[in-house]
Amino acid sequence: MNRAARIGACGHGGQVVISPATVGLLEPKAFPLKELGAHRLKDLSAPVTLYQLGDAEFAPLKTLFRTNLPIPATPFLGREAELDDLAERASSPAVRLLTLVGPGGTGKTRFALQLAAELADAFPDGVRWVPLASLRDPSLVASAVAQVLEVEEGSGESLGNAISGALAAKRVLLLLDNCEHVLDAAAQIVSPLLRSCPEVLVLTTSREPLAVAGEHVYDVQPLLSRDAISLFDARARAAGAVLDSTASRSSIEKLCARLDNLPLAVELAAARAAQLPPAALLERLSSRVDLLKGPRDADERQRTL
Repeated sequence: MNRAARIGACGHGGQVVISPATVGLLEPKAFPLKELGAHRLKDLSAPVTLYQLGDAEFAPLKTLFRTNLPIPATPFLGREAELDDLAERASSPAVRLLTLVGPGGTGKTRFALQLAAELADAFPDGVRWVPLASLRDPSLVASAVAQVLEVEEGSGESLGNAISGALAAKRVLLLLDNCEHVLDAAAQIVSPLLRSCPEVLVLTTSREPLAVAGEHVYDVQPLLSRDAISLFDARARAAGAVLDSTASRSSIEKLCARLDNLPLAVELAAARAAQLPPAALLERLSSRVDLLKGPRDADERQRTL
């Protein structure tokens, strides 16, 4: 879904919502405009000021105003069919816990964030993201979840019970990200939620399932070849690379295949494309996988292969 479609989807029946770029194309004063303020769209980009054609009154726009989902540094590319399939599956009342499983580098976190954004309209009490990758002590999982949900431990009750009690009557999507190293602790939080919070959907990412009753598991696969090539192209151009020749395109295809079309590997390779053309990258990768290193501000587990 492109940006124009996402902007249009924010409005209500009979409401015409437009972006600043479209406003700039209109004849001055040709149409009455109403500024609607800054809003986050479901592409998880930075907030954008939206406008309404006409001065009619409508309900608030259907944008991401009840989430703490982060703004990714790069746009979501590929996996459109998988995203639609997962969104439909997660919308079923029978699905209360959905775990995205796959090895490191398959793009589980980015996929889950986009899925959470797509589902946000169905959760009026909010969408909350709890990153767990940096936790080294499993006993801190409950505290991390409680902090994001703004839940305090009550007298005489565990923090897990306090979380379940706070969400018992709410319709919330809770995203627990990177659970594989704290599986038992994550399961101890999730199980009570499934028992006592009927309107809560728990979405998790992990290298292996939580093994909790009622869990639905989705195996995240590498990108399709065409999507991996598009990802490399976009990230390489952002890094300042020039990729115009037929030889470059052929080398990019082989390079992505060499990297098993894994999103993290493709992105790390693309970041080097301004210094090394695709053919040279492909040749060096045959003996040096450590050639691929991520930016300094990336999560520790996503800096190298």
